[in-house]
Amino acid sequence: MTSDFVIKKDILDDLISYISAFTKNASPNTDFETHAHEDTLELYYFIKGDPVFSFEGRHIDVKEETFVLISDGLLHRPIIKKNCEYFRKRILFKKECFQRLADSSSLYEKLKETRIFTIDKNSSHYERITSLFSDIEEDILSYDKDRELSALVSLFSLLIKAEKSSAENEKINYKRQDRRVSEIISYIDANLAEDLSYKGISKLFYISEKNLFKLFKKETGFSLGNYVNTRRINMAKRLLIDGASASSTALATGFSDYSVFYRSFLKSTGMSPMQFIQSKKYLPHKM
Repeated sequence: MTSDFVIKKDILDDLISYISAFTKNASPNTDFETHAHEDTLELYYFIKGDPVFSFEGRHIDVKEETFVLISDGLLHRPIIKKNCEYFRKRILFKKECFQRLADSSSLYEKLKETRIFTIDKNSSHYERITSLFSDIEEDILSYDKDRELSALVSLFSLLIKAEKSSAENEKINYKRQDRRVSEIISYIDANLAEDLSYKGISKLFYISEKNLFKLFKKETGFSLGNYVNTRRINMAKRLLIDGASASSTALATGFSDYSVFYRSFLKSTGMSPMQFIQSKKYLPHKM
């Protein structure tokens, strides 16, 4: 599935990215829009379509004209339920944005703790959030450098409203359709350095490789291999930032040898491990 149109723009030295995409005929269960933003938060404005959002195996039904705010470090993706027109807009923003405004670290911690917000038309803050989103969109697409700060201020205003909306509403009703997937994900996250092949996992959880492939993909939107690799790369990023060597990181994250780790890291991040270390060298590790 390919989008019929995509608009993308980055501002504030790539701290904030705006993406608008429309797909005329989105198909169910296709491999697209797999998100694994380790250090990027995401504000997703779902406008039209019929998806379920999968967050590491947990499902959330999302209605049209709903905002979804996602903290950094979460593997997530939309899963299309049926053929449909699919229109969505996204604002991705790095946690370094919170260092641009004083006294904003507590807001980041609240977002990190809650992990996922949904804001729909039933929220008392919905109209204001929609208006702020439009303001941000207009500022970003204006191609006026002076309006980048305006976009940042509007983004923080929106995040504050979203956090208040979440505090007022009931907790999100997650859906996990199969207990085995929950157990498999927990095992993977705790054993990234171990054998996490289809053969190894199927033997450990007494399920055939064929059924494991179908079940895991249905419940999470990821293939098992893609999920494991993404988790390993995200763990590798944290280890490298914390000062681990590339060779020890490859071993600690379960790659069979350094060359496999190098190729996988390069494909995932667009940088070699050493280039990644240099790119993060002067950034503060914590808020």
